[in-house]
Amino acid sequence: MSERVMAELQEGMCLASSTDEAQELDGAGVGISEAQELDGANVGISKAQELDGADVDISVEADCSMAPLRSDLTGASYENGHPKNNDKRHSASNEKNESKEAEEEIVQTEKVINAIHYYRKYGHFKLRHCVSVFRRLCKAHQMTLTPLYCEHLKKMKHCIDQNQRILKRILSYGLEMFGSDHSLQTAAEMTQLRPASELFMSKVKSTLKQIVRDWSVEGVSERTACYDSVLSAIRARFPVVEKRSEVNVLVPGAGLGRLAWQLVLDGFSVQGNEFSLFMLFTSNFILNKCQKENEFTIYPYVLDTCNNWTYEDQIRPIQFPDLCPATAASVRSNTFSMSAGDFLQTTVDEDNSWSVVITVFFIDTATNLMNYIDAIHRILKKGGVWINFGPLTYHFADMDEEDAIELPYSEVIRLVKAKGFRMERDDRNDAVPATFYACNERSMLRYQYSCGFFECVKI
Repeated sequence: MSERVMAELQEGMCLASSTDEAQELDGAGVGISEAQELDGANVGISKAQELDGADVDISVEADCSMAPLRSDLTGASYENGHPKNNDKRHSASNEKNESKEAEEEIVQTEKVINAIHYYRKYGHFKLRHCVSVFRRLCKAHQMTLTPLYCEHLKKMKHCIDQNQRILKRILSYGLEMFGSDHSLQTAAEMTQLRPASELFMSKVKSTLKQIVRDWSVEGVSERTACYDSVLSAIRARFPVVEKRSEVNVLVPGAGLGRLAWQLVLDGFSVQGNEFSLFMLFTSNFILNKCQKENEFTIYPYVLDTCNNWTYEDQIRPIQFPDLCPATAASVRSNTFSMSAGDFLQTTVDEDNSWSVVITVFFIDTATNLMNYIDAIHRILKKGGVWINFGPLTYHFADMDEEDAIELPYSEVIRLVKAKGFRMERDDRNDAVPATFYACNERSMLRYQYSCGFFECVKI
């Protein structure tokens, strides 16, 4: 029986050169050898094929205005956040640098698009390895694992295929929404499917888990631990709901936008800022495309083969969104937008512009945290509030190619005060509940954070 099941699984994992929906479901198609998978041979796939044959006009412009939310525009408008330069007299060296930066942006964007397309093949390659290992087991051990293990691998394949379908929809809508952006348009046109790096595939997998954190019922406990303290703090500072639309709030590192959206529901005028295209594509899809609660299903842990209590835990489905922006919003006077780009660059021209800056699991993304402190102080109005919650993991630590500096929390607080902030709250250790981040709540291994939580005012 194990031989038959494994043969079916291997046959079903022939990697298709076409992305027709029927082929996606039954796994039929033109097989690509492992050698091709490993040596990086390019498999040319047209944009139309990649998007399941849908005609996507990538020249459609996003609504980039800060227009009030309406019942017919319930999600966020998206802005290309590249800094503006009004000086028309660029030197030749500046133009050369800008051209080089534009080329690099296209390269990085193409890698993101390729990684999203490559998820299914990446997952099938992992499954093929599992099948190969199984076949090398002795007959007695094969019989011991049959049929549960073999059936589990078949279920994994269906979960992987479903994830790819959702990822394609996210990307399709992202290209449609951001299509006027030159780097996206060029990157989409030049993409040829090929093996993506482990780094980029880890980001794809992380994106699926971020959906759980921000937009599923299972993520409620994480959101409560991380967001409630911040939400309670800003609500207490601005208790009159009718006046909150006058309070403009910036949320750097907005991720998939749930915190920003909750602030909108509370009545504040909000702009989320995000650098990652993985996050921007997905938040755009959830905020602007989803039409009902729990409309879509993903299997975010299907490729996590370690620390599972049961087979079922690994392949359990997660529905999203648990709250649909299209149905949760009503006519309101506050505004909501998302800006795309590096926080330091997108805020170059925003001196004394913001009433509140909220950072959650964000400040440790800096190579030099003092640059963030400087920028936040600069963009806040006098009397403006900075609310921060999170750890100091420092994303660029131990990277020799980065000029990164890692400072302890006490030093961060000292620098914030020295910059010109009045510290009004500084909770740490036992004063702050333990938190998790994009964690599988059913895993045998869960990383726990002890976060700092502070509120300060620009003086």
